[in-house]
Amino acid sequence: MNKNKNMKILIIAAAAILVLGACNPNTTNKLTKTPETFLELMEGIQQLGEDVEYTISSDSTGYSEYYWAHVVYRYPEDIKEAFSSSAEADHVIEQQAMIDDYLKTNAKALVDKYSSTAVKCYQYDTHTEAHDTTQYIIALKQLVDSVPDWAKEGNFSENYLYYPEFFSYQHYKEDATQDFTFLNYRHETKVANKTKTTAEETRQLVLDFIAKQKDVKQKVRKYTIDEGFATGDDDYAAVSFERGMNKTDSMLVNATHYIIPAHGAERAEVAHELWELFANHVKNHYAMVQGFWGFECAKDFDITEDVGWSAQVMQLTFAKDDDKMLHFQVGCDDRGLHILMMDIETRRFYIPFNWLKLASIHNNEYVEDNEFGK
Repeated sequence: MNKNKNMKILIIAAAAILVLGACNPNTTNKLTKTPETFLELMEGIQQLGEDVEYTISSDSTGYSEYYWAHVVYRYPEDIKEAFSSSAEADHVIEQQAMIDDYLKTNAKALVDKYSSTAVKCYQYDTHTEAHDTTQYIIALKQLVDSVPDWAKEGNFSENYLYYPEFFSYQHYKEDATQDFTFLNYRHETKVANKTKTTAEETRQLVLDFIAKQKDVKQKVRKYTIDEGFATGDDDYAAVSFERGMNKTDSMLVNATHYIIPAHGAERAEVAHELWELFANHVKNHYAMVQGFWGFECAKDFDITEDVGWSAQVMQLTFAKDDDKMLHFQVGCDDRGLHILMMDIETRRFYIPFNWLKLASIHNNEYVEDNEFGK
C-alpha cells in the first residue's frame, strides 16, 4: 500500500499487503455451478480454496465493494517439496488445476456474455515460446463526472479502475519462472442520506463492541522509528502505507492490544459480528477526508473454526485531515481473537506479521510479549 495514488486506485492495490494465492490443503470443494456474474466468479474461486480480499470504501454518495485475488500457479515439483505428505501435495496440485480450469473456462465466457451491453471492453491475448499474456477488462457502468479528465479520455486498459463497475482478468506466464493471475471486481452502490461520522465515533463503536465481550485482556503498545526506515522494513508487513506526497522517515504509533479469549465456533461468531459492525458502519457513514486515504474496511477471508493463525482477519481504517489515522487490525491465534487499535501519528507506518506477539518497536529493536493472553 505504499502508493501515492488516487484513493480509488489504492483500494485495488490494497490487497498487495496480503500474502495471497495459496491453495488451502484442507479444501475439498468442487464447483458444479457455472457463474452467471463476475461476483459469482470471485466467490467461486474462494470456494475452491483461493484467498480473495474484500474491501469496502465509503464516500458521501455511497460505497464501493472491491474483490481482489492474486492467483499464483506453483509447479508440481515445487509443491511436492513444500509438503511432507504426498497426499497433501497431490491435493493442492488437484485444487490448483481446478482453479486454473475454472478461471480459464469462465472468465472469458462471462466477458463475452456481457460485452454487448458493456460500456467498454478490452481483450488482449498473445502467446510466444517464452511468454503468455491474456487480459480481459470490461466496464459495466459509465464513468461519472467526479473522475479526472484524463480518466475519461485516456487508454481504457489503464483507466478502467475509475469506472463504477468493472472486472479485470490478467494472466501472465514467463518461461518456467512466473505463472500468475490478477483478478479485480468492483461494484459501486449509491446510498441516499448518508450520515457523516468521526474518528472518535468510530473508535467508540469498536470499544463498545469489545466491552460486551467476556474476559477481554488488554495492553498498551508503542511502535516508533526515529532513525529512518531500513530498506525492506515494510515489504512483508501485515499492513503498511505511506500517505501523501512528502516522504517521511519516522513512525509513531500508539496502540492498545485487546485479546478476546474465544475459540472455535465462538471465535468465528465474534469475528463475524465484528465484521458486520465494520461493514455496516462504512456502508452507512462517510468521513470528510482530504487525500487518497479515507474511510474503509477490508477482510482477508471468512474466519472459520479451522483457522489457527492470521495477522489479517480484517481491518478498519479512518484517515484524518492532519495526516493522522485511526486503524483497527484484527488477527487470531490460539489465544483468541486479537484487536489492535492504533493511533497513527505519522504519514508512514508498518506493522509486521508478528504483531500478535509484539510488545514494542523502536527502530530495529523488536520486543515480543509471549505471555500476554495466556
